[in-house]
Amino acid sequence: MSRTWLSIRVDLVEGRADTLWPRPGRMFAASRSHTFAQLAEAIDAAFARWDLAHLHEFRMKDETRIGIPDDEGWEEAEKVLDDRAIKLSRLALGEQFSYTFDFGDGWLHLCTVGPAKIDPLETLGVVPDRPLPCFGWGSIPDQYGRRWDGDVDDEPPADPQRSDLPPLEPGWGEPIAEAGLGRPHIVRLVESAADEVEVVLRESDRALLLDETLCDPEMVEKLRPGGAPGVVMASYTPEELDDLLGFIAAESNHTRSKKLRANLDDLYGRLEELERKARRL
Repeated sequence: MSRTWLSIRVDLVEGRADTLWPRPGRMFAASRSHTFAQLAEAIDAAFARWDLAHLHEFRMKDETRIGIPDDEGWEEAEKVLDDRAIKLSRLALGEQFSYTFDFGDGWLHLCTVGPAKIDPLETLGVVPDRPLPCFGWGSIPDQYGRRWDGDVDDEPPADPQRSDLPPLEPGWGEPIAEAGLGRPHIVRLVESAADEVEVVLRESDRALLLDETLCDPEMVEKLRPGGAPGVVMASYTPEELDDLLGFIAAESNHTRSKKLRANLDDLYGRLEELERKARRL
């Protein structure tokens, strides 16, 4: 298929009186025959909005407004072009315009048409009947600023640390250790005089490193029993953590066992999070 589609970058600039930085964003592939209404729907879906009972509007550089016309005859809204009738073919390469969702909370986006047209088959693998996101970055804020289900208080509920989950995946449904260490299968960060990081893991993690990876046994043997049953602890430098991650990733990439790969990936994710935190100290 020829390169006839548009690449449209959408950056979320602000919302709910907050200016966002770094700005989360999404890239969209869109046909010139698609409408602005379809683009608005794609943006709202990609930015995790479920309550769509709000007005939205595009504003072009020439001050043209494209959105939802007012059925009740509001004078300002009469100047808004119907986004269901306006196609993206009016956009030029490199053109910039804004998109606002929910005039109350004011989710404001900067939209930028890419400098060159694209082939949807190359970008998406399909030719959809509406704009689709093809790339993205950043954390998307909740539409109403809710941080958890039932967010009405200032403090979140106690973290069950996956003990409340059904045992469908490695680490799910395991009881929390009765110790001040909290969650034994998640590493935690402690500053020390030697710039090392205290790692708190499960005994099964230690066995996994010894039996299934090519990690230096002396490095793994540093993990000693901790203050709770099933817990092991050790202090590592960020460089040593990086070495552990390399060995875990190598074995995960080569094993044919789905169960072993899942266990290795779970351990890798936990250690990677700690390694990133350690390097920011």
